[in-house]
Amino acid sequence: MELATRFKHPEYLWLLLVVPAVWLLVWLLGRWRRRMLRQAGDPPVAGRMIEGVSRSRRRWKTALTLLGLFFLVLSLANFQQGFQKQKVQREGIDLMLALDVSKSMWVQDVSPNRLERARRFLWALLRQLKGDRVGLIVFAGRAYVQVPLTIDYGAVATLIQAAGPELVPTPGTAIGEAIDLAVERFEAVPSDRGKAIIIVSDGEDHMGDAEEAAARAREAGIKVFTVGVGTPEGGPVPIMRNGRVVGYKTDAQGRKVISRLNAEMLRKVARAGGGEYFPIDRLDDLLHALQQLERGKFETYETTIYNSYYQYTLVLAMLCFLLDSLLAESAHARRWWRHLKIKTR
Repeated sequence: MELATRFKHPEYLWLLLVVPAVWLLVWLLGRWRRRMLRQAGDPPVAGRMIEGVSRSRRRWKTALTLLGLFFLVLSLANFQQGFQKQKVQREGIDLMLALDVSKSMWVQDVSPNRLERARRFLWALLRQLKGDRVGLIVFAGRAYVQVPLTIDYGAVATLIQAAGPELVPTPGTAIGEAIDLAVERFEAVPSDRGKAIIIVSDGEDHMGDAEEAAARAREAGIKVFTVGVGTPEGGPVPIMRNGRVVGYKTDAQGRKVISRLNAEMLRKVARAGGGEYFPIDRLDDLLHALQQLERGKFETYETTIYNSYYQYTLVLAMLCFLLDSLLAESAHARRWWRHLKIKTR
């Protein structure tokens, strides 16, 4: 079994330069001390000043200080060793989430609005997935890939949170383009896993080619599921500025534009794609449908598990500093230390 070693925080190793810097400082201080003694001029006086000073002990104290700093830096860098290899095998399906971010998704006929309700639906879906690869497409009048197929659900969730009409300023609801783009991404990473596209939309103002695109996806072995958000009664389309409603969209006659859920169109798209249509409050039914897809092997890879040894170098550093504090440098200090030990007995 191959051993692997590393420092978890190698950037701290630069602090090792402190060790020679401290040594240089101590050396310069020693030279300065000797020069000052020579300048005292009176040999008996100088002799009394250095009486009992042990140069060897001073060297030991310096060495212990430097060693303590050395081990302290190693502790910060956290030496690690990998001793175990784990084979990980994932099985699941490939999902491409397609989120409608057109301005009609700001309508507040569901609480708090269609877009936020769609986000919460997708977050709940991600929490239920295990071993599945997931990608994200956002679309309005155009469609764009935000995340290619990945098992990093956290990254997908983060970009779902950031998705909004400002990402796709082109008006409309290009469901067909979103489906074609998802098919392209699936074909770029071929696998034997079941594949599905999940479209979350209000179905408003679509471009008219969605059913044909869904049929093409079905021919490629990819199922298309649609999730409708909104109500048949609908609501006015807000004009948003800095996250606040500052007005409502109006038509040429000055009347508020009402956006309604187009569930029938979404049903036709799902039917053409070999999938099903679900209202947004039926997550469990969607999960059950996804479980029917064939699950395949995604990837086999090895993960090295590292053990940290920073605590050992930290103990060595503390021991060096402790010995340094206990090691007396002069005879006067040694006599005081022995006297203190006698009194405490």
